[in-house]
Amino acid sequence: MKLTSSLKIVSLSIGLLLLAAVSATAAPGPTVLVNPVTGTCSPDVVVITQKHGKDVTITFEIDPAAGDNWSWSADPEPIVVGGAGSVFSDGHHPGGNGKGKVKLKNRNLPADVGTYKYTANLIQAGSSTPVSIDPSIQNKLD
Repeated sequence: MKLTSSLKIVSLSIGLLLLAAVSATAAPGPTVLVNPVTGTCSPDVVVITQKHGKDVTITFEIDPAAGDNWSWSADPEPIVVGGAGSVFSDGHHPGGNGKGKVKLKNRNLPADVGTYKYTANLIQAGSSTPVSIDPSIQNKLD
């Protein structure tokens, strides 16, 4: 029994170390549910008000209400932010055979205040034509 308890403590400690390493790179931000059936993202405008100078990660998920036959597009990339230069990165790494979460890092510097249109691109099983939804991300002063 003592061996099992020790393993749980070691496992918990490793998990906390990994969590600390992830948190140091970017603050967790909002999660956006993308529904290609209704052509909507929720929230429609992602508002970032975290302290400037700290990266914020925005997570995009396919809305379960859309059904199981949707995946993120590979071409064009799943999340494309127009005219943002280097403000955003990593919006092209879905996990789980294109059905996982897509994480977009927002640099969130004072110079990045403004509204950025982005496109979420998904594909329905059996189709080669992506469905695109065009909401926006708004970086505000804190």
